[in-house]
Amino acid sequence: VILYHGKARWQYKPLPDYFGGIDEHVMEFLPVFRYLVYDISHYDDEQLLSFKNRFLATSLFLMKHRTNEVRLLAERDRLFVWLDALIETEIGMRYLRTTIVYLSKNLELKPKAFFKALFSTEQTGRKAMTTYDQIIEQGIEQGIERGIERGQEKAFISLLRVAYQQGIDIDQLAAQYMDLP
Repeated sequence: VILYHGKARWQYKPLPDYFGGIDEHVMEFLPVFRYLVYDISHYDDEQLLSFKNRFLATSLFLMKHRTNEVRLLAERDRLFVWLDALIETEIGMRYLRTTIVYLSKNLELKPKAFFKALFSTEQTGRKAMTTYDQIIEQGIEQGIERGIERGQEKAFISLLRVAYQQGIDIDQLAAQYMDLP
């Protein structure tokens, strides 16, 4: 089963057709079976949000609207209310972290305020902000390490710009990591 949420329509073709250029002797080992495709980009929003399984409904909606922050914010009260009951569990925290990372990678760079607004309940919102801060801090540390290892000053400057856009004190960051003025 393939859950697809791309912009273009999925063009169904037999599985072996996806593996062009394979030697015919290897081709006999390739599994041949029919697969199901659910192109959620063409599902109506109400259809997706009406699933009884809130985890599934939220996940599918996030996939469909992964680049549309206006639409995500418009439905925030329906999306994450169920997460309050799980937020103190490992499963709840994994879902929250995955959601923040997924949206961070798919949306244009968003300030902390976007994520604060998205997770509208107090309990989930507090955990989301802590998680968001941890992810940003980890990304900054990893970016600095990679930039230093490669000797790429431009990478560090770009990282500082991203940090600045996220509301992080640049002077404190530079002094903490590089003793830069």
